[in-house]
Amino acid sequence: MIGILGGCGDIGGKLSQILSNETEEVIRIGGRHKKHTVQFDNKHFAWMQADVSDAGSLRAFVDGCRIVVNCAGLKKESSAQVAEITTDAGSHYVDLGAAEQSPSSLKGNSGLCAVYGAGSMPGLSGLLPRWLSKKFDRVFDLEFYYAGLGSFTETAARDYLEGLSDSQNKAIAIWKDGRAVPFTSQSARIKVSQQYVRAFPYFDEESSFVAQELRLKNGVWYMGIDGDCTCKALEKIKYNYMRNPYEAVKDLCAASKADCAARKGYAGMLIQLNGERSGRKKTETLRCLFRSPSHFTASATAAVVLAISKHKMPKGSYLLGKSPHTEGYTEELMKIAPSGGIQIYEHTIGELYEEVEGAL
Repeated sequence: MIGILGGCGDIGGKLSQILSNETEEVIRIGGRHKKHTVQFDNKHFAWMQADVSDAGSLRAFVDGCRIVVNCAGLKKESSAQVAEITTDAGSHYVDLGAAEQSPSSLKGNSGLCAVYGAGSMPGLSGLLPRWLSKKFDRVFDLEFYYAGLGSFTETAARDYLEGLSDSQNKAIAIWKDGRAVPFTSQSARIKVSQQYVRAFPYFDEESSFVAQELRLKNGVWYMGIDGDCTCKALEKIKYNYMRNPYEAVKDLCAASKADCAARKGYAGMLIQLNGERSGRKKTETLRCLFRSPSHFTASATAAVVLAISKHKMPKGSYLLGKSPHTEGYTEELMKIAPSGGIQIYEHTIGELYEEVEGAL
């Protein structure tokens, strides 16, 4: 059995549906209110009331599950409790939350996996560049771009705004000549789906890990949020979130819903690597395109669950973006991605849109 805490939410619901198409196992949906589970009313799903803040409730939910996925928000305290109860029960643990929540050990359960940051960002943003690098003998330069248009839930909006205010992120930085340096350029225009969007540079702990792991000479990372209403709302509230978080979350949710009412959602990445293979210069660009930000994240998480089930994920506790093995996981992601959702081209990003834009 696979247990999904927060399985009635936007990401958890999509994750449940993806897994139901890929496995015959019963999927146990954990939530506080049964009325939200009408979409799961068939024999493939089993609902159980669960509260991530209540240890007794969690133990009952975990009992009988081989793998437990935590989609119930990214609060560190509750995540740590869910992880401890899950691994103590001898079950694998998957969490969309990030690094600092990871336990230092699995208390002797060396045969278990505890995978954190198991989504698109962080997660795929760290794993896919390293997977693509296997096509090279040496990588010199990296360009990474993410863009998406989607409707924020309250939980997603809160998590996103807290991430924006995280002082550990070096918002304006690039990797140049083998080290992180301040970046003077403020934005770029990128095109992941149908139109160009404005993207801003970012540089976080995962970016630094990738740069060091690949021994990059140069690297840039950009994130773009599509939608006129969403962008205007973010510009207004990004500096005021801590003063009035309730209103900021409410405004961001309303703005994103207005954008999605007018346009079809999407989420995707462009990753370009420049290097060499067998003494010759080489360029590869990987393009991911999914139906929405939540579908992208749910697909990334589903691939972790399926890879664990098929013994393709390394044992131990780690971030998905830092997973020591990338091949088995990526095989599972390719299987569940939309048709044409993950493609690799022997073009730079600029050449890609000049030469094959009509096919995209």
